[in-house]
Amino acid sequence: MSWLVLIISVLYAAVLNRIVRSWNSIETISVENNEPVTVVVVFRNEEQNLPILINGLKTQSIPQSELNIIFVNDHSIDKSAQIVDDFLRNTHIQSQHISIANLGLEGKKAGVTSAVSAANTDLILSTDADCILPPTWVETMRKNAIEKSFVSGPVKFVESNSWWKKLSQLDFLSLIVLGFSSINKTRPTLANGANMMFRKSAFLQVNGYVGNEQIVGGDDVFLLEKLAIAAQPIGVCKSEEALVQTGQPQSFEEFIRQRLRWAGKTRLQLNNPRHDWLLALMVCYMFFFLVIIGALFGGWKAAILAFIVKFVADYLFFKNILPFFKERILLKKVWIASVLHPIYVVLIGVSSKFTSIQWKGRIYKK
Repeated sequence: MSWLVLIISVLYAAVLNRIVRSWNSIETISVENNEPVTVVVVFRNEEQNLPILINGLKTQSIPQSELNIIFVNDHSIDKSAQIVDDFLRNTHIQSQHISIANLGLEGKKAGVTSAVSAANTDLILSTDADCILPPTWVETMRKNAIEKSFVSGPVKFVESNSWWKKLSQLDFLSLIVLGFSSINKTRPTLANGANMMFRKSAFLQVNGYVGNEQIVGGDDVFLLEKLAIAAQPIGVCKSEEALVQTGQPQSFEEFIRQRLRWAGKTRLQLNNPRHDWLLALMVCYMFFFLVIIGALFGGWKAAILAFIVKFVADYLFFKNILPFFKERILLKKVWIASVLHPIYVVLIGVSSKFTSIQWKGRIYKK
């Protein structure tokens, strides 16, 4: 048993090392690009967040003549639509407001598809209504879009003093880095819809989200997957000047719902041979979970060995990636995350097969 524990633990450390090496090898690109850009924002009941997002859009560093904005209202019942309309009346930026309720549609993917149809630029940049945008966001992302059909941008949660939200931040940043590293090694696995740029021509070529419309979420990973299969050029933008901050779940219940939704779309990717890192990590998490269960029945020596190796691997991993996100302070929480992460990953993964998903006030049954 000790040898098996050591082998799996070393495999886990090796996978993290490969991810870090790929992350560290990503070069920052700074090539001038004057292509016009359409920013797409699909929103649903975001009256608290839209003013912050709109202020970020108004202060972008590129000329307003090169910026277009399409807001897509997904059945909001609060003052979100009014906030958007007020912005449209008082801006010189070319902007549109689409209501997909009027089209008999609902959901993020339907909203993005509608915006793509309405866009008059090839370059499209997607974000969420609860995001905080740096003024250099659009300019930096499009510098990385030359000869690319898809560019994944960096995202982190808005900082919080809550201990469990700090653990959630560690988890989230590890996913962002995994996504970047996998794209860098031409085995694209993950992206985040809060910060992704793609070309309308490429989106139409792969028929957008046709084939996965009924799956909750996935406006990011399913488009990435289709473009990868079509051998479209895909890249990343590893620049602090493009780092978007997105809203974090405000309660533990919201956190669980978010992760259940993410697990539902991630599970569909595990059969793809390009996703070997993701599959290897899931196998390791399952093994660590079983080791924890075994410790309750006397196998504590194996558990200590496994988590010594795991903690060292996790600490070195986060020590490498956290400086980019200006989150070095989170290193103090790695030891907690190292133990809790396998438990939550396995339980969420299993639960996602049987649990209905609640998202934006809607319930999606299995």
